[in-house]
Amino acid sequence: MPRFFFNLHDDVECRDDEGFELPSAAAALRRAADAAREIGAKSIREGHWVLDHRIVICDERGSEVGTVLFRDVVRVTETA
Repeated sequence: MPRFFFNLHDDVECRDDEGFELPSAAAALRRAADAAREIGAKSIREGHWVLDHRIVICDERGSEVGTVLFRDVVRVTETA
């Protein structure tokens, strides 16, 4: 099973040196979106949310397979 690495780019750059074995790049993107929501929820509890923070997913060769922007993992709506 391929291994994917999730490099976090928020207030600091945090490189993932261990990665996760997942069946596909699509599964890695889903995992990154879940992680972004989790990290974002913590940020919101602390009073902020930075839309440009992101998780860059790389494969075992170090090639980028996708990026998840925090702005893309939540929907903000206003109700009347």
